Amino acid sequence: MVVRALESGSGSDAEAILAAIADGYLSVGRDWRCRHVNAAAARLLGCAPETLLGESLWKLLPGLAGQPFERLCRDTLAGGAGGTRTAWYPDHARWYELSVDAIPGGLAIGLRDVTEREHRREAAQSYAGLFARLADDSPFGIYVVDDALRIAHVSREARRAFANVPDVVGRELVDALTVLWGPDKAAAYAAIFRRTLASGEPHAATRTVEQRADNGAVEAYAWRLDRVLLPDGRFGVACYYHDITEQQRAEAALAALAASERRFRAVQECSVDGFMLLESVRERDAIVDFRWTYANEAASRMAQAPPGGFVGRRLLETHPGNREEGLFDAYVRVVETGEAHAREFVYHRDGLDLALRLVAVKVDDGLAIAFADRREAQQLAQRLADSERRARLALEAMGGHVFEMDYARGLVRRAPGFGALLGYAEHEIAPSFDWWHERMLAEDRPRIEAIARAVLAAREPRATVEYRVRHRDGREVWLQENALIEYGADGRPRQVVGCTFEIDARKRAELELEAANARLEEATLAAGLGIHEYYPATGRLVW
Repeated sequence: MVVRALESGSGSDAEAILAAIADGYLSVGRDWRCRHVNAAAARLLGCAPETLLGESLWKLLPGLAGQPFERLCRDTLAGGAGGTRTAWYPDHARWYELSVDAIPGGLAIGLRDVTEREHRREAAQSYAGLFARLADDSPFGIYVVDDALRIAHVSREARRAFANVPDVVGRELVDALTVLWGPDKAAAYAAIFRRTLASGEPHAATRTVEQRADNGAVEAYAWRLDRVLLPDGRFGVACYYHDITEQQRAEAALAALAASERRFRAVQECSVDGFMLLESVRERDAIVDFRWTYANEAASRMAQAPPGGFVGRRLLETHPGNREEGLFDAYVRVVETGEAHAREFVYHRDGLDLALRLVAVKVDDGLAIAFADRREAQQLAQRLADSERRARLALEAMGGHVFEMDYARGLVRRAPGFGALLGYAEHEIAPSFDWWHERMLAEDRPRIEAIARAVLAAREPRATVEYRVRHRDGREVWLQENALIEYGADGRPRQVVGCTFEIDARKRAELELEAANARLEEATLAAGLGIHEYYPATGRLVW
């Protein structure tokens, strides 16, 4: 030790060496009185060096009396090996690192202010705890690797993705990714991690679609890499990701529906038969007219549409003969009852002379009307059937069951095959919301009703909910519903169209994993760690 060397030299040499030392040093005799004090120690103690000589150590540092430091000093003076202690000294509001060594006739004591170092250590520990808690509470998956590309932390959400990787924390990244994606993709992803670690440049991918090697599932992710400072002062890489698999499937389904509609309209525009869409015009909830919303070229031609067509105009304005012919009343019955109307007749009104076969079906709060020369009726029916079949196949490819709901009247119509989900025959399913609501588990109803109120209050166009229903055999079944909501001009919901998916196996696995993670989080919180996070870029400190 430095002071031991000083004790063996001359007084002038000792003073010169002590003055050159940046850390505080002093020596005491067996009577605990100071024999040497350098300027650094005097500054720490707030006195001139000459005023400290001859003073008792315990008078200079009374706050350390009775502490581990005093025991170390007395043990060393009694023949012990000496050592180092780090202690908080409340009189100075500082952390000191004190080193003690035996020298002839007393002790050599080193005194170093390590307050900044201890604050960094405490901050690192707090940061580690805060990061772990924030990561676990995040709805996104987060995992962190260290500078050796070993996995250092995995959030609760990320553990779902790594469920088939045993002992994931502490494992090499490339090994874990090999389990998930296979060796080639694992090597490619690990290379991206290395680049971010070396350069500090973030990496972002808005959509990555891959087939997993462990379970064969095709999954889609949006993800980002950032270099981060770990609690121990080393650099690491944090991966933040969001599982967008369901979103990808929903987008694919909606794209299929949009493509089906485009094909349907293309067929109608190419058709020699007339096809038009009318929406109800209501006053005090009674239908007083219909408004044209679509007419293909054949319909416009047969109905003798003026330049600009009929779209946006009222039916009884353009063709008042529909009332005298009884068509208007028939259309109203179609909308009110949902029952289709078909007839063959000769129309000699509104300047027209047509021999028609007409079919009208309800669509939302309106009608779809197909009409043609009777000789071509069979061809029209085949085209309609083909279009409906394509739309149905596109929906069946999603693995879901389509429903549409007239919100004002509480009527729900579901596609064929839905009853099998709950063990009911199709004719046993009532076309009402109440029938479905009764089969929803009572403990899930308040949550779903609260979500519905929030969605409708904000006029959100989309909603996704997960809940349980009671199967006919008594067991519980988890379902997910994705819905599109149409609002009227008054802001009230008019119609809901969506798909129902059975997610029972997936949901039960999620719940089991959440329960295990909750127990782990409770154990972590029981440690009683205080945590905070510091953002260097903004200087913001969050507790």
